[in-house]
Amino acid sequence: MISIAIVDDEENTRKYLVKNITDAFKRKNCSVDCEIFSSGASFINTYKMHHHFNIIFMDIEMSDTDGFTASRTIKNITPEAIIVFVSNRDDLVFDAFEMAPFRFIRKDEFEAKLPSLTDSLVLELERRTPQIIKLREPKFGDIFSFDIRNIYYIEAQGHSCRIICVDGETLIKCKLSSLEEQLAPWHFVKPHRSYLVNCKYIFRISKSDITLSDKSTIPISRGRAEEIKQIFLSYTSEVL
Repeated sequence: MISIAIVDDEENTRKYLVKNITDAFKRKNCSVDCEIFSSGASFINTYKMHHHFNIIFMDIEMSDTDGFTASRTIKNITPEAIIVFVSNRDDLVFDAFEMAPFRFIRKDEFEAKLPSLTDSLVLELERRTPQIIKLREPKFGDIFSFDIRNIYYIEAQGHSCRIICVDGETLIKCKLSSLEEQLAPWHFVKPHRSYLVNCKYIFRISKSDITLSDKSTIPISRGRAEEIKQIFLSYTSEVL
C-alpha cells in the first residue's frame, strides 16, 4: 500500500486529486491510501506526530501555512521525502527548487501529466525499496542479510567469499558458485571465475578489466570482454 498525502485548501481540488491519483496508480496495479489535509499547518502537525508518507502532493498557495513553508519543515525531518508541487503559479517554479521537489506540475496540466508522473513515482519507490537477500554459510549455518543494491562485487578467496558492499565488507564461508545461483536474477555478471560484479556499479569495461564506480578494478578473463559488454548493454537497456 502506497501512503499519499494531499495538501490543498480547496475542497474541489482535493476531491479531484484523490480520484485521479487513485485511478492512475490503480492502472499500475498499485493500491494507495490517500489522506487529505486542508492546510499546511494541519499536515505538518500530523507529520510531526506519527506519519511519514511515501508521496506528498502539495499546493503552494494556502491560506495559513503555504506549501513552501510546509515543505521546508518536512524536508528538515525527512530530507528524502517525495514532494510533488501542484500549482498554477508558474512564476514559483524556480523558487520551488530550494525544496528539491520530485516534480512541479500546473493544476491545469495535472491530468495530462499524471500518467508519466505515476510511472516515475512507481520507479522511484521501487528504487528505494530494499532488495534483501539472505545468504547461509553451509558449514556453520550462520545467516547473513544483505541489501543487494549495496553490493559492489564478490570475490572468491579459497573456500570463502569476500562480499564488498557500500558500507564495508564481509567474509562468508561458501562457494562462489552458490552465490552466483542466488544472485542470478539481480544483474550480477561473472567476468572472471573468481568474481561476481553488480552491473549497477560498472563504470567502464575494457578488454582486460572492469572499473567500478568506487574505482575498484575487476579482471576480465581472456576473450570474455565482448560477452560482458553485451550483458551490460542488455542490463542498461532494461533499467533505463
